[in-house]
Amino acid sequence: MTAAAVYVLDPLEDSRHKEARSARDVAAWLAWLELGGAAPRTLDAYERTLAALLRGYSAHETRDFTDGELGHLLLKFPEKSRRIRKAHCRVSSSGRV
Repeated sequence: MTAAAVYVLDPLEDSRHKEARSARDVAAWLAWLELGGAAPRTLDAYERTLAALLRGYSAHETRDFTDGELGHLLLKFPEKSRRIRKAHCRVSSSGRV
């Protein structure tokens, strides 16, 4: 019996989101969540959602995201996960995200 190679697509291996204009804001938001006691799994889920947003809109400032753009992003996720993904994009004191 031979083992088949399994390739898993990890969206965080695509690091383009770290070059986006809003990347620092997102990193600060994730750090704030971590300091607030968010679990590693929660932080990972937030980062995956926000990475997809930043890859799609890399020139946006955090405050520039519109409801339409967030809706477009959410439509890319399975219907059952959209509610939680939407929570990842909630408004913070520094603007959206």
